[in-house]
Amino acid sequence: MLKKVTTSLLGFALLVSMSGCSMFAGLAPNRTPSSPASSSETPIRVVPVELCVPNKFADGFVTFGTLSAGSPEEIGNNLISLLVEAGALPGGVEMLSLDVNQELSTLTVDMNSAYGKAVSISEGTANEYLLIGTVANTLLNYFDARFITIKVDGEPLQSNFTSEDGSPANFFIDQRTYFTGPLTSAELKAMVASLPDPSAIDDLYRYFGGYWNSNKKEYLAFNTHCGKPYVDYGKWNSDYARGGPLTSAAAAGDLSVELVFQAQDQPGAEGSDGYPEEPVTILIDLASYRKNEKIKVGVTAAQSNGKPTTYTHVGMTFQEAMDAS
Repeated sequence: MLKKVTTSLLGFALLVSMSGCSMFAGLAPNRTPSSPASSSETPIRVVPVELCVPNKFADGFVTFGTLSAGSPEEIGNNLISLLVEAGALPGGVEMLSLDVNQELSTLTVDMNSAYGKAVSISEGTANEYLLIGTVANTLLNYFDARFITIKVDGEPLQSNFTSEDGSPANFFIDQRTYFTGPLTSAELKAMVASLPDPSAIDDLYRYFGGYWNSNKKEYLAFNTHCGKPYVDYGKWNSDYARGGPLTSAAAAGDLSVELVFQAQDQPGAEGSDGYPEEPVTILIDLASYRKNEKIKVGVTAAQSNGKPTTYTHVGMTFQEAMDAS
């Protein structure tokens, strides 16, 4: 059972009900909540919950929404209960405590020994990543935080995907995206022409997923977060980095696409005022992709003299891209 939840989320209590229902019912995928028994009952304020659970291929995550009602003190543990009911975590897994620091945008969650055992047993398999990612991503999403530290019975979780010293981790991106090699011109054109169909966007991310580097020491990444496409780009050896969810994708020609994403705010650093949250448009020319596995990209803040930049695929992770820079 939940022992402690400390939260500095001001006003968070306004988002959830503290009425007669002390815990909300866990809802598995595709389950519809029942209607109130009587219109005279006190209405329960519901909050949408987006769980991040493993996909059917066990190579990434998908999201689905459910409904919750309860006090802030109950929310975190109930999210874990929902993950157990959905089959994303083994039975018996519980959360012992959760600290939420809104100012630092960090979470610290302490799980029970059943969770630590499940992660240990799965070490070296795809399931290890999924067990950790489903907890991290669900909590990060719900509390709108950027970093999370996972503990087991008060000690840092030991795994291939967490730091031994307990340093925080960030969002666990899907591993389903992969670079498959050049497509035929007909396949490329058909994919582009089908945009913005969701299946075409999914194909785009499967074909071009991962990290790309340019000879100008810039990187560009197409990753999915719980099945949702994201774009990230920046410059090596600098503090400049931007990213956010994809908001639209459209054909800009037979072999070119226009992607728009909502770039998240970037705090200022020494000599920089930072960047606000804003839409950013990326134009991608795929004409040379089939020939030499390169793409030409025009990114507003990463262009030189208005000319597009050529990028080469270098790997599926940030570390691989950094090593190749």
